Amino acid sequence: MNRPFLDFQSEIEVQVLNGSDMGQILHSNVACGNSARHICKQMRSTVCNVIVNNKYKFSLLIDESTTITKLATMIVYVRTSFDGIKPVTIFSDLIELRSSNATSILSSLPQPSRLF
Repeated sequence: MNRPFLDFQSEIEVQVLNGSDMGQILHSNVACGNSARHICKQMRSTVCNVIVNNKYKFSLLIDESTTITKLATMIVYVRTSFDGIKPVTIFSDLIELRSSNATSILSSLPQPSRLF
């Protein structure tokens, strides 16, 4: 629902009111963030393994942007088509750049092992 991890505690309280046994541990926004990062890593790995194992053609789309705090970032997407269906674009990574020149962007590109 695009809510911050700080709302995680109130979500647990709602589930308890609904009768769910939520246990006593891992109720912090930090634990929520760690869980989300782990799930993201596993999902990225699964999708990339499907692409590689089935030898699907893919392309990388890279876009450089600047945050409101003037931080240069690079967004990496993977674009592919599964079994000839309509192409899909999948978010892969958001990378902080030291600067926005070509050398910095090239050196910041993820290694294939990080993408796949």
